[in-house]
Amino acid sequence: MNNRHIVLGTAGHIDHGKTALVRALTGVDTDRLPEEKRRGITIELGFAPWRIDDEIEASIIDVPGHERLVRTMVAGAFGMDLAMLVVAADDGVMPQTREHLDVLHLLGVPAGLVVLSKCDLVDADLLELVEEDVRETCRGTVFAGSPIVQTSTKTGKGLDELRGAVAKLAAHVKRRPTSGAAFVPLDRVFTKAGYGTVATGTTLRGSIRVGDAIEVFTAEHAPISGLKVRGLQALGTAADEVVAGMRTAINIAGRDADKVKRGMVLAHEGVFRAVEGAILQIEVLPRATRLEQESLTVHVGTSERTATIIPLGVETIEPGKSGGALLRFDQPVAAFAGQRVVLRRPGVHGQATVAGGVILDPEPPQGKSSVSLAASQVEALFGSPRQRLLALARQSRAAGIDAAALERRMPPGQTDAVLKDLVRSGTLVALENRQDAWVAREVCDAVTEVALSLVSAHHDAMPLSAGLAEAEVASQLPPPERHLAGLAVQIAVDGGKLMREGALLAIPGRGSAVDEKSKQLLEAMQSMYSVAGLMPPSDTEVAKNLGIERKRFHELVGLLRRREALTRVSDSFHYDTASLHGLEIAVVSTLREQGEMTASDLKTLAGGISRKWAIPLLEYFDRCRVTMRVDDIRKLHPSRR
Repeated sequence: MNNRHIVLGTAGHIDHGKTALVRALTGVDTDRLPEEKRRGITIELGFAPWRIDDEIEASIIDVPGHERLVRTMVAGAFGMDLAMLVVAADDGVMPQTREHLDVLHLLGVPAGLVVLSKCDLVDADLLELVEEDVRETCRGTVFAGSPIVQTSTKTGKGLDELRGAVAKLAAHVKRRPTSGAAFVPLDRVFTKAGYGTVATGTTLRGSIRVGDAIEVFTAEHAPISGLKVRGLQALGTAADEVVAGMRTAINIAGRDADKVKRGMVLAHEGVFRAVEGAILQIEVLPRATRLEQESLTVHVGTSERTATIIPLGVETIEPGKSGGALLRFDQPVAAFAGQRVVLRRPGVHGQATVAGGVILDPEPPQGKSSVSLAASQVEALFGSPRQRLLALARQSRAAGIDAAALERRMPPGQTDAVLKDLVRSGTLVALENRQDAWVAREVCDAVTEVALSLVSAHHDAMPLSAGLAEAEVASQLPPPERHLAGLAVQIAVDGGKLMREGALLAIPGRGSAVDEKSKQLLEAMQSMYSVAGLMPPSDTEVAKNLGIERKRFHELVGLLRRREALTRVSDSFHYDTASLHGLEIAVVSTLREQGEMTASDLKTLAGGISRKWAIPLLEYFDRCRVTMRVDDIRKLHPSRR
């Protein structure tokens, strides 16, 4: 793992010597099929390991050059770090030279060089003309100004120079982020005796280890699950781990491993999804016709789908221009933000490459308003990583966004630092009830305002109440926002907008506000209970005697309870606290002397009260752990001995 690993691809017209060049560099004949050997052309993708020097190892992908096999070329070009554009000196720039160049550009292959092959077949003057044509063709691409190496696989001319040029470019290839879940589009699947299913592909992101739990995405919503990595190979050698930027062969174990096919996507379990659409940043090729709402073939990794493309904010995207677009696939496909796609359109001679793009969000809005919603999000998705992440969090509203969603919906390597900064600044808030999930602070603030309005309304309706129960606040929030109640309340408390009174929430300066009328009623109520002693009237009788409604009674009696003037003994009775405390002392003293007590004993001890009061009092003392019931008698609770 100390060496640099790169994926190096070939590109170019049919019969321009791509496969012969790979064979000359590596000793490997990438044409493995009998038909390829019989016809002398590449039909399927070919692969070969190449140790460029002591520090750099390459996996070479040899692609077919026939115009009918561009779809196969596109599948191989995904994930290339470098490309060798092969142009035969005796043929010059041809149609597939141009189309392959377009594909490499649209896929964002970061660097490359031009290889003039078959130079032994032409003279110096023609070579000079071909070079000029190549330079003109490559203008405006990553190949502009790149080395042009003259070679001949027959004479060996230029091969050492080519090796040096590739090594120089490879040393500057940007390393891909290797943290997070792996994502491997599969370009070949076969069965090997003694091993079972083996799948190969370029690891586009993350890393994967032997023993990892994986799943494979098909053209259905549900992936093939219950799979594990039995073994790994990279560059023809067994490996314990493979990281982004490396080609790998993966030996898959699992009951349904035999269902894995080429064009599917292998990934770590539980992170990625098969999606039905995506928001893209689209670039239309200068020589293509304008792009409008239409059906196109879309290449995503090694998968191919038919999709409807809808320009966002405009009717069309003109040739040579870029813009936002919404894709709707005919079948689900696994994808992630930052992944490149190629769009092709039916033409006179089959399909032609017309555009390409970068996935901005693989989980676009759904439903009738999806186009307008997607259009409203494009500007933020075009922006910086901070703007993109914040836009995704806002879009997720009260549900919040978790780490797995960020891994799918943010380009690799762009999340960690931005997320930490947004949390540190308070722009995002960690959810209490979900691990590794966050919600936009503005969403919390909106819920906080609702909570404040609920508490304020409670104060308006019940001025004597100390506050509204926190659980009641949560229950009155809309269901999608209910889980944010605790977070929203804490924000209000931290900001001094709410205060906690036990389990109640109050606005500072409000609650327990006593006007003159209430003061008179409180005095009358307290006097009524004080005079009654251990034989108080029921709650209903008190309310009736004072001429107040039951709601008003509970508001007043609640305030007296908070002042500890009254104590609630049962659903029907309140007691003067001083009288009740005196009885409690007498009960404890009696039990310590006698050891036990009956209901009749309590009646006598309380001054001859009836069963109507005695039973609620006994049950109250049981709940308060003053007494404990043993059959029909009471004994002193062990905590009071």
